[in-house]
Amino acid sequence: MNDLSGHEIMCFGATTSGQTFLYDRAGELCFQGGITASRGHTGDNAGSDAVIAVLLGNPPVRNKTFVFGCALTDGI
Repeated sequence: MNDLSGHEIMCFGATTSGQTFLYDRAGELCFQGGITASRGHTGDNAGSDAVIAVLLGNPPVRNKTFVFGCALTDGI
């Protein structure tokens, strides 16, 4: 999905590509941040571990991590 108008960026408050928001069934924000340890990095890290924990029904060790990517607001 393209967000050329910037509507989704504004709705969620996203500022960086790769920024992830995970909500539970009640609509509560469980995690926000990056799911890679650095730009272009693959493998285990605190962000992906948090998302997996929530999906498995467990509380995440961290509910916020740093985001590595490009700014989303350029040109909007």
